[in-house]
Amino acid sequence: MKKRYAKHPKAAVIEDVDGKPGKKTIEELLWGDLLDLQDEVSGDFVRVKVRPHKGGPRITGWMKKTDFTKKPLLEVTFVDIGQGDGCVVVTPDQRVIVIDAGEDDNMSRYLHWRLGYPSANRPTRVHAAVISHPDQDHYRGFRDIFQADWATFNTVYQNGLVERKATPMLGPRTEGKLKIYTDLIDSTKKLRRVLEDDAAADSGKVYPGMLRQALTDGKFGNFRMLSRDDGFMPGFEDGEKISIQVLGPVTEKDADGKVIGLRRLGAPGVTKNGHSVVLRLTFGNTRVLLGGDLNIPSEKLLLESWVGREMPKKPKKSAPPEEHAKFAEEKRKFIRDARKLIEVDVAKSCHHGSADFSSLFLEAVHPVATVISSGDDEPHSHPRAETLGAIGLASRGERPLIYSTELARSAVDRIKDPREEQAAIKRLHKQVLAEKDKAKRKKLAKKFRDLVDETVKRSVQMYGAIYLRTDGTRAVIGQRFETRGSGGTWDLCHLEPDPDGKLEYHSKHAKH
Repeated sequence: MKKRYAKHPKAAVIEDVDGKPGKKTIEELLWGDLLDLQDEVSGDFVRVKVRPHKGGPRITGWMKKTDFTKKPLLEVTFVDIGQGDGCVVVTPDQRVIVIDAGEDDNMSRYLHWRLGYPSANRPTRVHAAVISHPDQDHYRGFRDIFQADWATFNTVYQNGLVERKATPMLGPRTEGKLKIYTDLIDSTKKLRRVLEDDAAADSGKVYPGMLRQALTDGKFGNFRMLSRDDGFMPGFEDGEKISIQVLGPVTEKDADGKVIGLRRLGAPGVTKNGHSVVLRLTFGNTRVLLGGDLNIPSEKLLLESWVGREMPKKPKKSAPPEEHAKFAEEKRKFIRDARKLIEVDVAKSCHHGSADFSSLFLEAVHPVATVISSGDDEPHSHPRAETLGAIGLASRGERPLIYSTELARSAVDRIKDPREEQAAIKRLHKQVLAEKDKAKRKKLAKKFRDLVDETVKRSVQMYGAIYLRTDGTRAVIGQRFETRGSGGTWDLCHLEPDPDGKLEYHSKHAKH
């Protein structure tokens, strides 16, 4: 079998009727979706095997010879993991990076489907996991991934903060005017020391307990901190085909330039959020911003660090006109300089559409499209109405795009009792791990796999995800319709380069 990829922007898979292509479309592949080319040909069609987006086993059908290509793409999928964040990056050379994983097992089930692992007892290494910061709705889903036999990672990256049993819970800190957390966990050696010496994993905190179990089980080869000091994520340096610049967190340094730690931004939750790992991925002329739960204090810190000067201060309403004019000019120059570093085409909205943001930060990011990852059963009303309005005002183009995993998932949930279904999956998975007899383990693994394939059809998996595909020159971004209509199964927006190569979106409805 030869591996091929669906053409731009989407391609139809036609039913097989008595060994020949029929008329009915049985699956619609998104640009870049993998397919297995078979040897059988019928006129202008070739037999293929594909992985359906609705879940379940691979299906066989027919595709036109002109509907696929040999060239893989960059994929960025914002998975609907419920409340929280979860994103999967797959590079053209098939390196997989999981950036946050939500709170429950949605990311684990999505990865099982997307990466196509055929067995629960067949280990496979994933390039990297990035835990943007230690909040449960960003990291707890990794617990289910770490428990899966197939899931091992070359490296787990995080922001250096690990909760402790001691006080303060983020580790020792200086007590001067600027309070700084000084014990950053930036290596596997330091992680072992904290988990053992401070008994952090026995503190009742889920994060250190999860890390200790994963470390014990050999679920990752390396554990390290990412900060702006790194410049770029290892393996994705400047000048590579795909670069991933590390924009945050910003560390504090002494007079000699030695790292002291991370400053306290407020309460522990505010500090953890604000010091989220922030990444800027660049592939050709496509740029994507991936941050965690940034807030106003951290956005100010990041902007001033990037630009190299303080943000302009807005004068009082009663100030003379010349002060307002001076502020407007300083603000314009500040945003201009900030955009050289952080302007992107697609941005993941920080903190699930929270109102705790800096408008100046949004103007500096200046995206064509924004993706908000939010979910149900949360007391915050994310995404906030004022945030949606501010994103639209700060974005570029006549009709900027705003996506939300929660808003995209408007279909009725297909499982009568989702909580019981998730519990059943976890119980069966534990049985697989505990079974010592190979034959019984194999049967249980198949049962587990079939159950996961079935539950991937749940609307939270099928309809909430936002998909970005790009070849580095142009891009498509969109979501699946709940029901197939005359336009197919995909609602896609096309980002095309302008004369200078900068991506822009032109709506077919913006003619008047």
